[in-house]
Amino acid sequence: MKLLAHNNWQDGFLDYHRGASTFRIAVRAWKDLEKLEGLYFVRSKKIRAAWNYLHEVGPRSLFHKVRSRLQERVRNEKYVSCGIGVVLEAPEGNPFTQGKVVMFFSPIGVCAERIVAQPEFVFPIAHESMASLPQNAILYHAPDQNEKTENRFWQTIRGWSAHAGIPISEGITRVIEEGVARVLEATDWKNARALPAEHSSPIQETSEAPVVRAHKEKKRAVLFGYGNFAKVIILPNVKRYLSVEKIHELDPTQIPVRRAARWDTNPMPRQDEMYDAMLIASYHHMHASQAIWGLERNMQLAIEKPIATTEADLQKLLETAERCKGKIYTGFHKRYLPFNDLIHRDLGIKRGDPFSYHSIVYEVALPELHWYRWPNSRSRLLTDGCHWIDHFLYLNDFAKPAAHDIFIAPDGTVNCSIVLENDAHFTMALTTQGSSRIGVQDYIEIRANGATIRMINNALYSAEDAHRIFRKEKINRIFCYNEMYRQISRNMFYDRPGESIQSLRVSGGIALELDQKIASRKTIA
Repeated sequence: MKLLAHNNWQDGFLDYHRGASTFRIAVRAWKDLEKLEGLYFVRSKKIRAAWNYLHEVGPRSLFHKVRSRLQERVRNEKYVSCGIGVVLEAPEGNPFTQGKVVMFFSPIGVCAERIVAQPEFVFPIAHESMASLPQNAILYHAPDQNEKTENRFWQTIRGWSAHAGIPISEGITRVIEEGVARVLEATDWKNARALPAEHSSPIQETSEAPVVRAHKEKKRAVLFGYGNFAKVIILPNVKRYLSVEKIHELDPTQIPVRRAARWDTNPMPRQDEMYDAMLIASYHHMHASQAIWGLERNMQLAIEKPIATTEADLQKLLETAERCKGKIYTGFHKRYLPFNDLIHRDLGIKRGDPFSYHSIVYEVALPELHWYRWPNSRSRLLTDGCHWIDHFLYLNDFAKPAAHDIFIAPDGTVNCSIVLENDAHFTMALTTQGSSRIGVQDYIEIRANGATIRMINNALYSAEDAHRIFRKEKINRIFCYNEMYRQISRNMFYDRPGESIQSLRVSGGIALELDQKIASRKTIA
């Protein structure tokens, strides 16, 4: 498929995946209404920013990070748009059948040869004169920089996604239809750019690149989600034991045009896909359904946090894990801190003895339209704060929670407390207020028997008693992230045991219960 990338009409992109309820439309005319800002984390290109990361993570990790961000330049160019096109595929029973000329609205996208549109955003042609467009070109019109704010009919729905969990009302649909008709009729298409479309490529949601297996002894794997975390952490650290033969990524602009592995824009596996392992790093609300699919086929799964975003999904995941032979490994990086082996020894306690765990966590503030803000993604406690909750539970052998509570400060800081049945207790202040110089930062204190352990940013460890600081340790701050996927892939290769049902139930359950309390009181910014 061809699309407009960096103002160049480029070929070689995969088509968007079309679900049963959506349209596939061949574009004839495209009008960008607004360039979207605030969809993604777009890092500073200043040398100072790179130097900060180099000091914190080292040259190897900085290289992967910079390369990953450079690959996202095409992805970062997204627009609110509308246009005219011809229906290629339609939902069953819809009056806009194949071959029908229609108007469409795209709340997030880029000018492309073909698009997939929701039925709420496909409309009959307002005036028949609109249908008289060239057959061998796509007319493209850039945004009008002089558009008045009051004319921006799309303002309340800019950046909307079908995966967000935000319903579209009939009222919004009417406003969008009227606005699209008005804009398209007023557009001077004679001054539009004509993008060549005489040789249309066939519809292709999956790539046909041959699978290259470097080593026969590696286990075959499939990855879901090709975001920055997958590029920087997952793929570089599993390649010794896993051969990632296919990658599922919804956004074609994320997928390299020159690709060696097989790719697919379908968010779910195809029925004929069979692998030894699944690496799940997709949208959070998809984790459980993708994992269940793999468990039912007895695969080994690495699931990034959170493992589920609803209690129903968690319960179904647990039931499937209990009856199937597949194994689950979760992406909670703090379980892989080398410091964990020192904690009980330095506190002078046995595993299962109570201690107090206190943490202050800074998470980078989210861009205005970032997908973490979707209702389907839930609160930042579930998406990010779950790491510290899980670490506390992990150190307590997943003892059951006896009590928990939430307090939300006026600036949005979430204060969380948990008491376990063994009397261990936990507090966390999770905030987006503060310095973003090196990204996520945290400070942890663990106390028992007159001793205190301090850990900072996964990198610094110290232990002291009433008389002296008796231990200091320092590691690379992202060591535990890399080590996590090295260990998970090694465990998969050697077919070692995965997570216990108890750990999944306790860690996933308490995070969801706290998330529900946040939802009932206030939405975190």
